Amino acid sequence: VDAAGGDKQWMAIDRSGGVGNGNIYSFWTLGFSSCSPGHFVRSATGGNSYEPCLPITGEPALGTMAVGKNGELYIAGVGNSNDSLSIVKSVNSQTPGSSVIWNQSVNVFVDGYLNGFFGVNPAGLYGQVNVDVDRSNGPNANNVYIMASISRFSNFDPADVIFVRSSDGGLTWSSPVVVNDDISTSNTQWFATMGVAPNGRIDAIWLDTRLDLSGLDYSA
Repeated sequence: VDAAGGDKQWMAIDRSGGVGNGNIYSFWTLGFSSCSPGHFVRSATGGNSYEPCLPITGEPALGTMAVGKNGELYIAGVGNSNDSLSIVKSVNSQTPGSSVIWNQSVNVFVDGYLNGFFGVNPAGLYGQVNVDVDRSNGPNANNVYIMASISRFSNFDPADVIFVRSSDGGLTWSSPVVVNDDISTSNTQWFATMGVAPNGRIDAIWLDTRLDLSGLDYSA
């Protein structure tokens, strides 16, 4: 089955139990797309067929996607601003056969940028932009979270694990929080990744150079 695609491709499956339950979504970086100017596809047939490739408002790149508790779809990635990431949302993508409508692309300030191709990873990125949603029935239900390894503007740290939160469906965002407890500005915390557990707990993991004084063991 031809599902189109390109470099840095990511997918998500709707498990909300709503009208889009079982939908498969996929997006990738536009500059490497096999169906430019589109870089998003949807399957409402369990992967047996895919709809035509579509563009995404704001053209987020190098990111991931997540389906919320009510079937809404979030895509986060690198945007056009030097110190911000970008996120878009679709509420109707869950409806099979609908013309997918994206809300306006929102810039998310993270005090830096996604880096790579030198230092700890001379052949690739320091990570991708991670997005996830609290699907629990707890007090933080429907919160949207973004995490990434970010090269900082304020202190010139090569990469810190930066976390931001939205409690209004991705419209506004908290100030960036540094997750790693390393006070040095010379170590690299890279490949940061997170997931939200069924009870709303947020788990994060990353690679860290702080334990190797020679700077050679990049997976310490």
